[in-house]
Amino acid sequence: MILSWKVWRVLDRMTFSVYLMHAFAFNVYVMNNDVLMHLGFVTMMYSFIAHLAFSYLAGYIFCLVVELPFTRVERVLYNLWSRPTDTAPGSDESCNEDVGIDLQHSGD
Repeated sequence: MILSWKVWRVLDRMTFSVYLMHAFAFNVYVMNNDVLMHLGFVTMMYSFIAHLAFSYLAGYIFCLVVELPFTRVERVLYNLWSRPTDTAPGSDESCNEDVGIDLQHSGD
């Protein structure tokens, strides 16, 4: 019941983007740190929450800019290439359907 909520669908679609952005966020944080840090509970919780927020923000942007457009292009290409054909390939009817020509009423 709880797992069927619509909010989980949004988070599910963003999961891979957040995963990719988390490594980037962590590297930026580590590379910009000039001094050693004391690892206390408050410092770790602050760091965790900041990384989580930045990762989800960057993952959301990445999902909107990269992942969703490619998903839509993939869906269009899949629908284009997987059109069902009712007749056998190479028969006259299949050629007429692809071009849109009706041979019975061509003289009218």
